[in-house]
Amino acid sequence: MKRSTFDLRASLVISHSALVIPCLCALCASAWNSSPALALDWPQWRGPNRDGVAAGAKLPATWTASELRPVWKTPVGEGYSGPVIVGGKLFAHVREQNNEVVLCMDATTGKGVWRYAYPAPYQIVPVAIGHGAGPKATTTVVGDRVYAFGISSILTCVDATTGKKIWQVDAKKDFDAAPAEYGTAGSPLVEGDLVIVPVGGKRGGSVMAFRKDTGKLAWKAVPGELPSFSSPVAADVAGVRHILTFTEKQFVGLEPKSGKLLWSYPFETDYRQNIVTPVVAGDLVVASGYAKFAFALRIAADGDRVTAREAWKNRDLRIYMSSPVVVGDHVYGLGAQNALVCVDIKTGKTAWLDGNFGEYCSIVVAGDRLLVLTSDGELTVLKADPAEYKELGRSKLTSSAAWSHLGLVGSRIFVRDAKQIACFDLAGGGRRND
Repeated sequence: MKRSTFDLRASLVISHSALVIPCLCALCASAWNSSPALALDWPQWRGPNRDGVAAGAKLPATWTASELRPVWKTPVGEGYSGPVIVGGKLFAHVREQNNEVVLCMDATTGKGVWRYAYPAPYQIVPVAIGHGAGPKATTTVVGDRVYAFGISSILTCVDATTGKKIWQVDAKKDFDAAPAEYGTAGSPLVEGDLVIVPVGGKRGGSVMAFRKDTGKLAWKAVPGELPSFSSPVAADVAGVRHILTFTEKQFVGLEPKSGKLLWSYPFETDYRQNIVTPVVAGDLVVASGYAKFAFALRIAADGDRVTAREAWKNRDLRIYMSSPVVVGDHVYGLGAQNALVCVDIKTGKTAWLDGNFGEYCSIVVAGDRLLVLTSDGELTVLKADPAEYKELGRSKLTSSAAWSHLGLVGSRIFVRDAKQIACFDLAGGGRRND
């Protein structure tokens, strides 16, 4: 397949990437001062469980296609790191000239609370000039700490209340990390007392774990490969705790505490574009990659032996950058012909294929609805119904490119485009707060 300009955008989209353990947030509901919505937080890449599900979302019973107006909007620096919302605060990771900056804002008003800047010079290779200089990975907030992973593999831990640096690891300097030509993109995963990130290099592994309190190296896994652009997830599958992620050349299951390889599934894509964040349903793990059929692996455990066998492949669900979601017994994702595809997760058969959502979209599950935000800034709300493709409404939210993953807390949606972060209230149609 011919390489296109949009094909090369892969890494910058994973801001994914761009949110950290499946049980990381038995999150408490909290009301914001100016918001009527009682909301759960959005603490990391793809929400509380890194699966695109917005627990506690409060959407209107009916939807109108009228333009939503921003409650607030705030200009921010360069990058594709998605917004993270915890305890009424919004955290973002941006570039300002030669610095990367972790920002904290009031999620109700968009006003700044604190900022932590650090030097992060980054030389863009010619083929990736159009992508910008990041950051691309989304921050992760656990307790009173923020974990941010920069485009050149600098991992930083910051106090969520004050913005004070707690520790920092420069993986390029310390481990000869060599992120692929489009830069680091996988969002940090906190599992237990570890922060896990995709890093590669001569003295590293394609996946590495650091102590979340000190930044000290805990383990490195799958050496000899470059990292992928995928964000790892943690999940119990077949009764065994896993770290699930892509490397440069394979999809792997790792033992969380040691990084031991439990199993691997060969998976190579052109230009090393393994990007998608996997989803889990029972003992099945579903993922896909550039110009490849989606696949489901059935995980089984027999004593200390864990195996992964291919359960099905689907030619319609050829996901390039847009990580899928699971609702009931079906998986929804952006696949062939830029259409949204619904697939029976047990059989791998396509239920339907419809719509046109362009090169990339971020997808969030809110009850029985799907919120789909395209890179053109258009939000579509659909019924999550395997029987048919049913749109409930559309709204144009941004005039600039929106490659970052959206965030949803209560009835409020948070969108970052190329110029700013904006907040919209889906319940009230939004109001201006200029």
